[in-house]
Amino acid sequence: MDKKRLAKQIRTLTKGAISYSKAYKVVDVFIEVVKERLARDRKVVVTGLGTFEVKWRKARKSHNINTGKIQTVPGRYSIRYRPSKRLKEFIKKLDDE
Repeated sequence: MDKKRLAKQIRTLTKGAISYSKAYKVVDVFIEVVKERLARDRKVVVTGLGTFEVKWRKARKSHNINTGKIQTVPGRYSIRYRPSKRLKEFIKKLDDE
């Protein structure tokens, strides 16, 4: 789902109480807040949705599949997402239906 569809869904679920442009702005602001908090605190917990966390991945050895040579992949930061227990339970109920 992209930002446009998410904003339309917010407008629909609020039965028009929030306009599309305001809903789109809310989505934009939410994304900016999450990015800022990840940069500062390295972790964002959204109750009912899950946890976003910045983790350091250490350097590692890898094979170049084209040449067969061993190369070093440098370390880098990556984002990890773990769904909340409530979200996992909700998805599990979808499987049971």
